[in-house]
Order: sequence, then C-alpha cells, then structure tokens
Amino acid sequence: MRRKTVPLLTVLTLVMLISQHAIGDEDAPWESAKDEGCAIAVPKAWTNVDHFSPQVLIFRRSDGTGGVPDKDENGSELQAQIIVEKVKMEPDLENSANVVAGRVLEQPQTEVIQRAVGDKLTLSDGTEAFLMSMEINRAGQHMLIIKLLCKTDDHNGLVVTGTITASKESTYAAAEGKTAKWLKAMVSSLVKDAGKIDAKKVNEAYKARDKK
Repeated sequence: MRRKTVPLLTVLTLVMLISQHAIGDEDAPWESAKDEGCAIAVPKAWTNVDHFSPQVLIFRRSDGTGGVPDKDENGSELQAQIIVEKVKMEPDLENSANVVAGRVLEQPQTEVIQRAVGDKLTLSDGTEAFLMSMEINRAGQHMLIIKLLCKTDDHNGLVVTGTITASKESTYAAAEGKTAKWLKAMVSSLVKDAGKIDAKKVNEAYKARDKK
C-alpha cells in the first residue's frame, strides 16, 4: 500500500497557523495569565497581585520591570498595570462602556485631556468586544486608561483595564506613544479560549515598542 504524502506547502501553512496562536515560549518577555474562563498576555516580570479583591481575576503591575522603567523622563514615578475583572454587565457592550467611562470621569480632580474614544472589535478567539481609551490628568498625574469589555453571558462580563500613570508633563501616558500602543495590544490579547491568544500580534507589539 502506498503512503499518502502531505504537500510541504500544506505542512508549512499548518505550522504558521499553529505558531500564530501559540503561547509565548520560555525566552519571550510575556506569558499567558489564566483564570476562570479567560486568558491574557502579560509581561513575565510584572508583579503578580492576582485576586486582589473578589472581582479581580488577574492583576499585574510593572514596578519598574518588563520594559516599563520605574521613572518617567521627568524623574517621577512611572507605573503600568493590567487588571482583569468579572462584573455584572446587563446593557450591551457600547452602553456598558459608556457607563464605565462615566465612572472614571466622575472621580475628583479629573481633568480630561482626550475624551473616551472606542470601537467594537473581535478578539482572536472570535469573541465580540469593545475597546476604548482616554487620557486624563488627576491629582497632578497624567494617566492613560484603556478599557476592554466583553460579555460572558447575558448578565455578566469581563473588563480589562490597562493604565499608565506618570507625571503631568510625561509623554509615557500619551495615547499615541509607543508604550501606550503596546499596552493597548496587551489589553486586546484577552480571550475566553486560553489557547487562542494571538502570539504574533503580541510579539509585534513588543517589537514596535522597543524599536529604537
């Protein structure tokens, strides 16, 4: 009986498809953080504060590691975070996002630099989501706040919050900066199917951030 051979092009295509969604290897600067039906790419070196409170599933903080220095260009404290929370989410995604944005702006001493802008997107596992970002000054600090929302059922959902906090004049928290764009890619890596994080997209975000 003659063995069937698989064309080399087919094999290479399969390898590329698998590697696109492979979880970061040992040498990668990031890893997959998993909890209760979700996973997200996070820097390996960041401080683990998971389950900080009952609704918090994943909480990672830069603390001067993972490519985010502990001081900004003005010598002030620089901090970045990624937090994944499970929440009640009755309205649709866009209305839920408006509620979340409103709560941020209600905080005392909040000055809007860039109002919340956002749009729908499809995560790498096919989950529908809504991504938005805003820039504010609060209590003398410049903050970038990125929010991603997705539903887990008709009444509940997940909210990912990515933040960069720096001095008022710092460009680290500017939405168009390299660090901000990288953080947005990390926030957008959320999946409900843990095996489908888009490793290629995450790696490209690191390359763009670290490019001289």
